[in-house]
Amino acid sequence: MTTHPAGPAGAASLLETLGPGQYLTGVHKDWHAIAPDALEFAATMSNQVLIVPAECGDLVRLAGKHGAYARDQVPVTYRPCPPCAWAVAVATGTVDREIALISPDEAESAALARLGLDPLMSAALCRAVLAAAGDPSDPEVLRQLAAITRHRPGLAVAEECAERSCGHQPCAYPDSRPVCWACSLLSGDEAGEWAGTLMEECTVPAPCGVLHALAVHYKLAAAISR
Repeated sequence: MTTHPAGPAGAASLLETLGPGQYLTGVHKDWHAIAPDALEFAATMSNQVLIVPAECGDLVRLAGKHGAYARDQVPVTYRPCPPCAWAVAVATGTVDREIALISPDEAESAALARLGLDPLMSAALCRAVLAAAGDPSDPEVLRQLAAITRHRPGLAVAEECAERSCGHQPCAYPDSRPVCWACSLLSGDEAGEWAGTLMEECTVPAPCGVLHALAVHYKLAAAISR
């Protein structure tokens, strides 16, 4: 990891390391992509931190120590901003990579299939949206792609399976259930060590209404029917 000076001087030196079509890394709640020309709108805080508009439109902190935005590497993979990720994918011709990154792995795919869901439904929806788009970079198109990423089916699994202490070799996520993490409510800090877990009062099964609405519009409803 390369260290750059703080503030505008650091941003200028960071720009010199970027290749054609590369973005800078930003962070707020998620990890964001920042276009190099967005730096002209940056605000410098008293601690020399730069606040810059990201591709999604949010104001984020320039994370200069992480260098160029790398969608398939940490820290971005921890919690990527979906609108930023899709804006970069469309602009750089890496749509196939983005679809692969939001698709479930082999074990999760098998569990979703066992529960009656098509593991590739999100990928199919993304491709349908892109195929129908006159301009893939249109904000309305990016908004739909980001929604598919946020609302794609996930698995609620047992604590032991999540922590890899279940003893299953390999773990096939028994007793799991398909949920939409974006639609469901999660517990907050008041839950202590259980913060971030699903609230039974509002656990929304997948596929959710958002995916259904998009599937109906793009004539893919049969692929995600419950």
